[in-house]
Amino acid sequence: LYAEHLLVNATPNIKLADLKGLARTMARRGAKLIVVDYLTLIQHGDSRMPRHERVGEVSKSLKGLARELNVPVIAHTQLARTAEGQMPNLAELRQSGEIEEDADLVMLLHRERDEVSEAIQTSLIVAKNRNGPCGTVRLMFRPRCGRFDLEEQR
Repeated sequence: LYAEHLLVNATPNIKLADLKGLARTMARRGAKLIVVDYLTLIQHGDSRMPRHERVGEVSKSLKGLARELNVPVIAHTQLARTAEGQMPNLAELRQSGEIEEDADLVMLLHRERDEVSEAIQTSLIVAKNRNGPCGTVRLMFRPRCGRFDLEEQR
């Protein structure tokens, strides 16, 4: 899908080498941001290698790619199931602690449904930030509008 300023490549289970080649091409064409959804689906390394090692190598490669291209790379990943129902933290990044080590910024989302207003209270947790402060921002997701608003102070 091409739009004026947006390229979406929905190749399932893309190989890391193919992703890097595509990212280089996009950067040459003026890409200002690369988003990977989702980090643990990128194919890399020997399938007999432990999953956490393969994910760690992908994480390191994406960090190197961002530096090489001088373009931010945002990589989505999943938290461990143990995070369900509680405020998440860095230890619950799924598959590899190397994600935490490599990332410059880690943001986690925690949602709770407000049954009265039907809005979804969301905490955006800045759990790691090499270049600024960490903390939590309270947001409200408005499903009817498909948008987040800053939560009003009570």
